[in-house]
Amino acid sequence: MVSAVRSCQAVGKWMAVCKAYEPSRVSTQALYRIPALAIERIYRHLPEETFCKFVGLLVGPESLNFSNNQTLDDAALARLVKKCPCLKRLDVSGCPKLTAQGFASLKLPPTLEVFRANNSSIDEAGFKNLMDSCRGLVQLQLARCPKLMVDMVEDFSYPPQLQSVDFSQGLILGAGLKKLLTECTSLHTIGLMGCMGIRDEDYQTLNWPKTLQEVDLSRTHLAIKGLHNLFEKTEKLKKITMKECIYLPLDALDVAFPNTLEVIILDRNLGKFTRPDLFSQCKNLKILSLKECPDLTQYSFN
Repeated sequence: MVSAVRSCQAVGKWMAVCKAYEPSRVSTQALYRIPALAIERIYRHLPEETFCKFVGLLVGPESLNFSNNQTLDDAALARLVKKCPCLKRLDVSGCPKLTAQGFASLKLPPTLEVFRANNSSIDEAGFKNLMDSCRGLVQLQLARCPKLMVDMVEDFSYPPQLQSVDFSQGLILGAGLKKLLTECTSLHTIGLMGCMGIRDEDYQTLNWPKTLQEVDLSRTHLAIKGLHNLFEKTEKLKKITMKECIYLPLDALDVAFPNTLEVIILDRNLGKFTRPDLFSQCKNLKILSLKECPDLTQYSFN
């Protein structure tokens, strides 16, 4: 059993091992010799009782991925997380049976470093529970969460070592973003695509972390003054995505781009591109994307 599990790399083989598992035929000592494993999307293929027993006998699974699982509910997730005291990564994105109340009462281990719940029903209570419980959180993905409004909530604080955050297509407001940037000074990736609750007046005064390397501001209220503030505050920016920015047409990009930039994505923006000097200004530039820009012509780079 041990050698079979160790040699399994594909999820299909993983399924075969788990389905063949019979507690009466495998010693607990043998199971404890199995190294830390990432249990990927196998919950739906086993009876919950059998799966919980299997997880409980393993030596601290560090990763659980139940993304897009149609059967996982609040009670089942709570039981599974309880059996993983060393859990570091949890993905419950797109699980329709998980409720806001379930997220609010979920007892998450303090060891958690990566939490993904994109397209979920998590709300402010569940968000506060996550922030209070997991102070070692490094990566947070909460894109497309319609019940969650991230504002200037004073009764919680962000984990200080948070490095990557994605609130894309969410209800994050300017005050909420300011709180995030104030408390998390080591951020290197921020996703804000479609976050229309942040105005350009907010972008103009944000104290962006100097550590920022990648940011997505597509379909936002970002305008030229806010962009100037971003470029002025950051020192290590490598990738910026600004698709469909209606307040920032291409012919308004009269700002000095950081020479640290390697990727600039400006797809589906209006206006004529009048910055052929980008190539000389950004010495490290590897990708400049201008897909589906209706006013772009063959003379744009002359």
